[in-house]
Amino acid sequence: MQMKFIKLTECYSGKENQMYINVEMIGAMYIQGNRTIIKHLSHNNGGYIIKETPEQIFKLIKQLN
Repeated sequence: MQMKFIKLTECYSGKENQMYINVEMIGAMYIQGNRTIIKHLSHNNGGYIIKETPEQIFKLIKQLN
């Protein structure tokens, strides 16, 4: 099984950082204000705060196939 990664913009601290995330480990996504929270199985502290919308993330995942 090959791992699949997408590149996202993490913006927790107000500073934007690029990160790569394994799509097979995404458990949930939701909007909070103008940011998306991604629940990821490797993150046990509430999830990652991401600039991209869920729709943009789904589009990135679809492009992997």
